[in-house]
Amino acid sequence: MILVFWGHLSGNGDNPWFPDLITSKKVVYYFHMPLFFILSGLTFHADGSFKEFVTKRVRRLLIPYYFFSLYGLGKVVLSIINPKAIDSFHGELITSPIAQIIEILFGYQGLWFFWALFWGELVLYWIYRCCKKYLPLIAAASSLMWFYCGTCNTGFAYIIKLFPFFFYTVFQALAFVSIGILISDFLKSLDRVGALQMLLVSGVMFSLLSTLLLVYKQDGMQKSVPAIMAAIVGSLFVVAFSILQKKLATIEYIGRNTIVFYGLNGFSIATARAVFFKIIPVSIIAENVYLQVVAGVIIVIVSCVICWLATLIINRWLWMCIGMPRPMRKEMVV
Repeated sequence: MILVFWGHLSGNGDNPWFPDLITSKKVVYYFHMPLFFILSGLTFHADGSFKEFVTKRVRRLLIPYYFFSLYGLGKVVLSIINPKAIDSFHGELITSPIAQIIEILFGYQGLWFFWALFWGELVLYWIYRCCKKYLPLIAAASSLMWFYCGTCNTGFAYIIKLFPFFFYTVFQALAFVSIGILISDFLKSLDRVGALQMLLVSGVMFSLLSTLLLVYKQDGMQKSVPAIMAAIVGSLFVVAFSILQKKLATIEYIGRNTIVFYGLNGFSIATARAVFFKIIPVSIIAENVYLQVVAGVIIVIVSCVICWLATLIINRWLWMCIGMPRPMRKEMVV
């Protein structure tokens, strides 16, 4: 989760704040979303009827998607009231307010991965029940389709991208949730020695693969195998690192409330960054890579604090907006 915050430090626009941290962002992006789906696969269960399964996924994924997308609607309102204020976000080209609302309604906003996981798990429900033995083949095929749809804009890739609710991302979810299911027993059985071995091997492999991807600039299917491998070994590195860590209350808290931290990471980063650079001029930080690292760490910490405060409120009064049951009185005590 902390890596997600780091990867989003520079936003999606011209990035005047952290010009020297772009490479670290790219490295995090090689695996941070596959890691999200792999972790989802570790806890995947195709229990109950399909109706019950869908109902649970709507409650835990789609309701939070629209709840946390209220931040996007806030930007729409701001763009109407004060268009010049939007320029301070340094984001991607802002479309018209109507277009932005349509993008939010149809799943094309920053929280697209909620929809991706929803579609992927619906498909996996039937695969898991009817043809579980083909899961490795499905994971491999979906991985290639994920890369193909992400890098191509012609043929089948073009057609499936026309589907609403970010449906084409189903391949990414299918691929990595399947991988998570396949390796779940192995990961759960790891002791500290095994985790250390996996950390070293995956760390070396990810370093080599990420270097290759950074050096080889040309996009295309020829990068599919190293990109898929980097996503997997990068995720395994993080999992191994987590296993080796002593239990920390702060990290465990973030883990228990991941959905809030994911949902609010864009808002919290933007808020913390805006406050930080109101106090310290951008020009001072942007001139020195070490100052950029320090500033980035401070902004990530402040962003986590914002999400922590939001979690207290959401868990206490807005639990239904993240698909959680009403908390018991003793659970309300912090």
